[in-house]
Parts: sequence; C-alpha cells; structure tokens
Amino acid sequence: MADGLRKGLTSYGDAGFSLFLRKAFIKAAGYSDDALDRPIVGITNTYSDYNPCHGNVPALIEAARRGVMLAGALPMVFPTISLAESFSHPTSMYLRNLMAMETEEMIRAQPMDAVIVIGGCDKTLPAQIMAAVSADLPTVVVPVGPMVVGHHKGEVLGACTDCRRLWAKYRAGEIDDTEIEAVNGRLAPSVGTCMVMGTASTMACVTEALGLSLPMSATIPAPIHAIPRCSRTPCQTSHAPPISNTAARTKNRIERSVSDMTNPTVPADLSSLLTLHLTSTFTVAVMSTTLRIAEVADRAGITTATVRYYERIGVLPPAPRAGNGYRRYDDRTVERLAFINRAKQLGCSLDEVADLTTAWDGGQCGPIQDRLRALVSDKLTRAQTEIVELVTLTAELRRAAAALERHRPTGACDDQCGCITEPSDAAPSEFAVALTSKPAHVSDAIDACTLSADRMRDRINDWNQLLAGNAAVLGAVTTRTAIDHGIRLEFAPGLDIAQLALLAAAEQDCCRFFGFAITIDQRGIGLDITAPSDAHAALTALFGTPS
Repeated sequence: MADGLRKGLTSYGDAGFSLFLRKAFIKAAGYSDDALDRPIVGITNTYSDYNPCHGNVPALIEAARRGVMLAGALPMVFPTISLAESFSHPTSMYLRNLMAMETEEMIRAQPMDAVIVIGGCDKTLPAQIMAAVSADLPTVVVPVGPMVVGHHKGEVLGACTDCRRLWAKYRAGEIDDTEIEAVNGRLAPSVGTCMVMGTASTMACVTEALGLSLPMSATIPAPIHAIPRCSRTPCQTSHAPPISNTAARTKNRIERSVSDMTNPTVPADLSSLLTLHLTSTFTVAVMSTTLRIAEVADRAGITTATVRYYERIGVLPPAPRAGNGYRRYDDRTVERLAFINRAKQLGCSLDEVADLTTAWDGGQCGPIQDRLRALVSDKLTRAQTEIVELVTLTAELRRAAAALERHRPTGACDDQCGCITEPSDAAPSEFAVALTSKPAHVSDAIDACTLSADRMRDRINDWNQLLAGNAAVLGAVTTRTAIDHGIRLEFAPGLDIAQLALLAAAEQDCCRFFGFAITIDQRGIGLDITAPSDAHAALTALFGTPS
C-alpha cells in the first residue's frame, strides 16, 4: 500500500504525474527529496484567537514536530475547525459533528501515515476521536490540559462552577460591580480548558482511559501565561500559584509518544492504539469496526430509512444499541446489504430476499448460488415472455399511430378513424417473432416474395443497415454460423431487439418461406433464419454467407 507522499494521490488520470505535481508544489516550501521520502505524520492545528482554551496549541505543535522528526518521520501541520464554548453561537454542540466530519475528511484527503490530534474540551476531543476512528489511521491524542485555578478572597475559583454561582450573587445584589469585575479576571488565570471536574476534564480522562493519549496526560495543566496579564493588573494574579515546569514535562511526553507511534517495532494500526487494557486478562478492542447507521447507509448506497425498514421486516437483523441508544453496526452488515442490493438488482422481491438471506446466514456460497440460480432462471423466462408482449404491443401501437394519422372524420367516429376498430385499409399486420431457444420450424411455403421491386430494395436496405450496424439500431453482426436449413446471426451488445423483431416479422409477412427465431442466451442475441433448399440463394443474398 502506498505511504508517505505517495498516499492518496490527486486524481489526474496519471499517478506518476500526480506525484510529480505534488512534489513540485511542496518543494516550494523548502522540502528536500530526503524529507519527502519519509513517512508523514499529520498534526492538527486547532489554534484560534477566538479559542483561549487552545492558547498553548502552538507550543504543543512544536513539541510534536520535534518528536516526529526525532523518530525519522516528516511532520505536516494542517488546520481544522477550532471550537470555543463561549465563542460559538448559538452553542458549540451544533458544531461538534461538523468538526468531526471536517477533521476526518482532511485526514483522508491529505497524505499521512499517522496523525496527532491536539485539542481539549467536551466537544473538540470527541469530534477529533470520532474523526480519527473513522479515518482509521494510527492516532495519538494530545489534550491541551486544564487551566490553573484562580483565587478570590482566599477562595479557590473553578471556571465553570463558580462563574454561575458568583454571577447569581451579583444579580441578587450580594456583590457589587467592582467585585464582579475582579472575579471576572480571576476565573480563568491561564489558557487551557476548565480545571473543574466537569465535562472537559471528563473527556480528557476518558481519552486517556481509552489508550488514545499517554498516561497522566489528561490532567497536566496547560502552560501558564500569567506574566503579560500581571503587568497590567497585578491584583488579578496576587494569589496565583508559582509557575512550574509543567510545559517542559508536557513536551517531553509528547515527543516520546510520537517516537513510539512512528517506531517500526511498534504495530502501527488503529486497533492496537484503541485497545483498552482493564486488567492483565481482560482486553477490549474499541470501535475499530463499529459503524453508525448513516455510515452503513452511505456504504450500501441506500437511505437510513431503508436500513430501518429492512430491520423492521426482518431482512436485516436488529442492530444492538449503544448506551446512548444509537444503533451499532459492523462490516458484516455492509456485506449483507450489498448481497440484498444484488438480489434486488436481479428483480427479487423482498420475500425472496428474506429467503435468500436465510441461506446467506449459513455462510456457504453453494446454497446461495442454488437458490439464486433457480430464481434467475424463472425471472429470465418471464422477462423473455414480457419482451414478446412488448414487441407485439409495439407493432400494434405503430399500426394504430398510422391509422390515426390517415383519416379524421368531420363528425362522429367511423370504421376508418382507428378509434373503434382497426381500419379495413390498414397496412399488412407485422407479427412479433416468438423468442425461443430453438430455431423455428422450416416452412413449407413456396419460394415467392410479395414485395414490389421498389419495396424489395427498401427492405434489403433495411436489412443491410441492421446487419452492418448504424447509429439508429446500434447493432452489428459479429458471427454468421451455418445451422440446419439456414443460418444463425449473432449480434454485438446494444442491438435494438424490437427493431430486429419488427423487421423479421415484416420479412416473414412477405416471404413466408423464411422462418425466423430470435434467441437470447449466454451467447447473447441471435437470429436463426431457415428456408427451403430452393430458397437458399435468397437467404444468402439477404443475410450473407456463413463463416
């Protein structure tokens, strides 16, 4: 499988040209051929001026870049959506799934062999994890970390807990404008996610428990950037704890994590990275094959409503439910839906599909083929019968159309208008030729033709056009084979079978010594023409000599 810069080439119709063009553009950024030949590790950039929770992302990106390069790979940073809870209207929850889809598509669309996602808070981390799992690449999650706590009048402040409590006191008149402004400057003393044991910290801990991030990384505080604010308003940081070496420890852990991820001795597959070791004897593989109903429907080329309907009628087994109530599917479901789609393409009813899925559940192809073979044979017979009926109807409609154009009474309908009965002066009837797997019986009719010289020339021209192939009929004879008392013509795909049947019927109507049979079998479409021995010269003149 292609890796590095050769992975997921842009579709220009020439893989060599796609790689050539990709390297030409990326070299504009100063990359050497040696760098471009290495495995690529993508690094998401969720930094934004609107998102102070991710204020330390640039420093974490640089640490991750060093770890990738120390492991011998090529780091490639790319931007994704950045969600900040208090800067998203009407709520960041509306944007979580959009971020998941956008991050997944950027991981899929760009060449990378592994990915590092950097983020925090209760919408960003789930979005990034959903994206990485769906993209199915080796992944390391780097939480941005919680902010440090603030202090006010000897009390420790929690950003997402005390903000509402103290605001309620302000609304009640228990604290004044000056104090609420002081609280406003102390609730979030540094960049990072909310430091309380709320949803942001919970998601970081869940990520670590899943094995997607390094041990202890969920609770490492974000680097402190208190000095610039302290220079403006010293009172806001008078109770801040001393700055530690947290940032350095964070960077070292990121570098070791990336080195392990890109080391060839470590299995680089998503399932191993998403394994949760609960005890020494109990291991659970997480999410590697779990699909949502929308993903299953998309892969099968159907709607989610169809998936639910198949479950309701029993064609698809009921999907197990996750704790949140959502259906969970796997790759076996996708395979079953592909089998159901194939059966429907062959004209099977849902009852027949239900019977076929019983054989499918057995896991053996033989019984499935046996049932399909019987169904296909029956449907082929019915289809051939319907073709005969349609050809017959087409001939009748042609005669009716001609009759309706010839005579228009000034008053009520009469016996020549074509509305009530077929006019007495209607053209000779053109018979639809029965479709059969056997040649028609050799006619005992005399060797004679009822066409005039002009009409005979037109008829021969019609046959020549059909047998040679033209834009109107899209057909051509590929083989002429001798049969008993005649010749078999085999046609290329795309033949207008109705045109062939009508022409054969018209020919038989004027030259009754010819026998025609259209055959449709594994060889394709064929026309068997038979004639008495004294009419073989006419047969050869019209239809050619067997090869």
